[in-house]
Amino acid sequence: MVKVFITNGCLGCRKAIKFFQENNIEFSKKDFSTNKLTKKELIDILSLTSEGFNDILSVKSKDYKSKRKEINDLTINQMINLIINTPMILSRPICLEYDKEKKPFRLLVGYNANDIEIFLRKDHKKTFKHIPSCGFEKQCGALCGRVVNENK
Repeated sequence: MVKVFITNGCLGCRKAIKFFQENNIEFSKKDFSTNKLTKKELIDILSLTSEGFNDILSVKSKDYKSKRKEINDLTINQMINLIINTPMILSRPICLEYDKEKKPFRLLVGYNANDIEIFLRKDHKKTFKHIPSCGFEKQCGALCGRVVNENK
C-alpha cells in the first residue's frame, strides 16, 4: 500500500494522485497541512532517507528560510517536533510504500513523472542492473547489485 502525504494546492501532489488514479494503484492520502503527521509516520519516512532531514525539507519554503539558522542546532526530537508543528517545511508530495508487514519499504519525495514510475516498479532491482555505470556503485552497490573492485 502506498501512502501519499500531500498539501492542498500543491501541483506535484495533484499530479501524483492523478498518476495513482489513472494507473489503478491502491493508495491512501493524508493532507499534512490540516492533519498533522504522527511521529511514527515521520520516523517511517526518515528511515528510508539517505541524508535524513535534508532529503525531506523544502529549502525553498518560507518556513525553512525563517528557521534555517536554528535548524542546525536542533536535536533529532526537536527537529521531529518542528516538522510536526510546521509541516509546510516539508517537500511534497511524499510517497511512502509499506510492505505486507506494514513496514516502510520505498520512499519518493517530490513529484517527477519518471521517478514515480520507477518507484512503483516491482522489479526495480532488475531495472537498476541494466542502467550503465552511474558512478555511485561503491556507495549503493547493495541496492543495484553492482560491486566495485577497489584494486583497479
